[in-house]
Amino acid sequence: MRTWLAALLLLLTLPARAQTPEEADAASAALSAQLSAGLRVTWTGQGLSCGPILLTGLSNGSGAPLTVRLVPGMVLTPSDDGQRMMLASRHEVALQAGQEASVMPEGYCLDPSKDPPPRGQAVNYSLGSGFAADLTLIRVGERLAAEGRFGPEFPPDQRKVVVIQRAIWASRGYTRQDLAVEIADEFAARTDPNRAGSVSPEALADSIWRDVELVLREAGQR
Repeated sequence: MRTWLAALLLLLTLPARAQTPEEADAASAALSAQLSAGLRVTWTGQGLSCGPILLTGLSNGSGAPLTVRLVPGMVLTPSDDGQRMMLASRHEVALQAGQEASVMPEGYCLDPSKDPPPRGQAVNYSLGSGFAADLTLIRVGERLAAEGRFGPEFPPDQRKVVVIQRAIWASRGYTRQDLAVEIADEFAARTDPNRAGSVSPEALADSIWRDVELVLREAGQR
């Protein structure tokens, strides 16, 4: 769950075109069928809870051309008790027989009490379904960000990712106090005290939490 401010330096823009839950489930079913037919997929952690979360290797061992689709709303459940991930970016990769490729999907962690996989750690995932409420939070957060309704402390794309991630966690019991502790720990770990600018940890927590509550209300979860 940690290292969230550091992750801001690595974030790419999340496209505001999330799938419906039905489309995400259909894409997961199609990928499962491709895996059974000989597609090989590797997932490697990046040490991040949101943004570019997993380096994804694709190898077509099916003996025939295929197109791999990763879409917003697809959920990855690890084989151990690790962090579940929801993808939030769209990728379509056409592979000839024997061809390999890699992509870096963006997304969010679903479990506030667990850390994301460390950078470089390979993880075995199965494809999950039934997480429509989380996809709604992503779609609502992207809409509110596009409307300019989030606070000003970070660039808009970075602010969007921070807020959506906390909204997903807040739907599972994460609180404003958890956010305040997280921010205070991050500020305390900084070697350059001027890097924080004029905003205090408490003021930043208040500002981000207002945005989190806005997402939850607009998504019908408050």
